[in-house]
Amino acid sequence: MPRQRSSVHLAVFGDERVVPLSTTQTIGVVFSCLNPGPGLRDAAESLLGRVDGFLFVDNGSEPALESVLGSLEGASAAIVRHTSNTGVAAALNEGVEWATSEGFTHMLALDQDSRPANGMVSELIRVYRTHHSAESLAIVAPAVRAAGDDIRARYLRRFGPAIFERVPCNREVRDDVTSVITSGSLVNLSAHERIGPFREDFFVDYVDTEYCLRAQAHGYRIAVACKAVLYHRLGKRQHNTLAGLAFYPTFHSPERWYYIARNRIPMIRMYGWKFPHWFNYEVMASTYGFLRMLAFEDRRREKLMAVMKGTVDGLLGRLGPGPLGAP
Repeated sequence: MPRQRSSVHLAVFGDERVVPLSTTQTIGVVFSCLNPGPGLRDAAESLLGRVDGFLFVDNGSEPALESVLGSLEGASAAIVRHTSNTGVAAALNEGVEWATSEGFTHMLALDQDSRPANGMVSELIRVYRTHHSAESLAIVAPAVRAAGDDIRARYLRRFGPAIFERVPCNREVRDDVTSVITSGSLVNLSAHERIGPFREDFFVDYVDTEYCLRAQAHGYRIAVACKAVLYHRLGKRQHNTLAGLAFYPTFHSPERWYYIARNRIPMIRMYGWKFPHWFNYEVMASTYGFLRMLAFEDRRREKLMAVMKGTVDGLLGRLGPGPLGAP
């Protein structure tokens, strides 16, 4: 896919700088964007003076991304433009390529639906600097909170050979988690060279989980810095109750349901036996999510058909951009 790179200027304000990972380690931030709002500019400005460079991967935004970022003076950043949506994994791989070419040792991945809390980058760096086996960390991620409410993510970990549990981020560092979302994650580029690129044929869903499981298959760990906070919007979550119980359906589009159903098939084939605790969790979580969609969401017939189409394509190995289009 042809791409263009240009530069944009961001204003620097405030004089706080975090202590770098070391005298030889630096961080490049990669934003994946598609028709973002002004929150993207706010997120970028919150990181100025705390990181060493910016790349914005624009998947066909209208109007042009510069109109959102504004014409600001200060630290320069690059924009890579695409005329259509190339997918989350492709944007991440472009970010890795850019960060490596710039000589950065770590890449901070963010998307337009995420907002770093004050001190997030400092805490991610501190965990890398103080961990007893920093070279084994493929990713250090922040603790995720749902934007707009106080719902805090719980993390999957292995409790036994095939037993899982969902644990809160109730300590300074959790380095025993199975997977994290890519947004907000500080990726160790040295480890990435061995782990390999993000799966572009997945396009969107399971890109983060697949990378985390593959990293662990290579002997690396996935960690969460619990004092680092990222506010993240997951779909169009709504609060619903049934029989006195609270439910939070995501209201994903039929296109997203297609990718979720499709990519789940190769994930189970690749990692079901290697990570049986993840497989057991996946079966329970996907069943719960599907029933929750049928009970509370709109466009149920379209979503059901998308799940069926995605499952068939997954079984037949039809990956890449899906027939329903980009989500």
